[in-house]
Amino acid sequence: MMDWLYKNIGDKIKGLAKWSFVIGSCAMIGGGMVLIFDEKLSVGFGFFAILIGLILLYLSSVVLYAFGELVQRTCDNEDNTRSILKSMNDRAVDSEDAKGWVCPRCQHINSASVRFCTQCGESRSKKRDDVFNKQGAINGEWRCSQCGRVNKNYICRCGNQRP
Repeated sequence: MMDWLYKNIGDKIKGLAKWSFVIGSCAMIGGGMVLIFDEKLSVGFGFFAILIGLILLYLSSVVLYAFGELVQRTCDNEDNTRSILKSMNDRAVDSEDAKGWVCPRCQHINSASVRFCTQCGESRSKKRDDVFNKQGAINGEWRCSQCGRVNKNYICRCGNQRP
C-alpha cells in the first residue's frame, strides 16, 4: 500500500542529510549574524556560535548520510541474496542429485531429510521442491526393488537390502 514510501529509502535518507545541512547552515549563519549585531553580546560570541553550530551540523549530516548509505547497501545486498537464492532453488529443483529444498516462505535452504523449514517452520510442499533420485525416492531414501516401498533404513521391511 505504501511501498512507494520505502522504495530507494537509502537515497531518500542521503538526500535528507544533504538538504538538512544546507537549510541548517543557512539558519545557523542567520542566527549567528543576529548574535553578531546584537549590542548586548560581543561579536566573538556570534562567530563562535556560527562555527560550533556549523561543525555540529556537519557531523550530524555525515552520520545521517552514512546511515543512508548503509541502508542502501543493505537493500542492495538483500536484492542480490534473493536473486542468488532463486537461481540456487531453480538449479536444485532441476538437478537430480540435489541434496535439499528451498522453503517457499523464507527461501531458506533445508536438507532433504527435514519436512519443515528449520528457519521459519513452514511445511515442505510436495510440489516441485521434492527432489527425487534415480530410483524414484527423495535423496537419502531408496525404493525397494522387490516391494516398492520407500525406505530410509539399509534393510527394507520385506528383507531386501539397499542396492
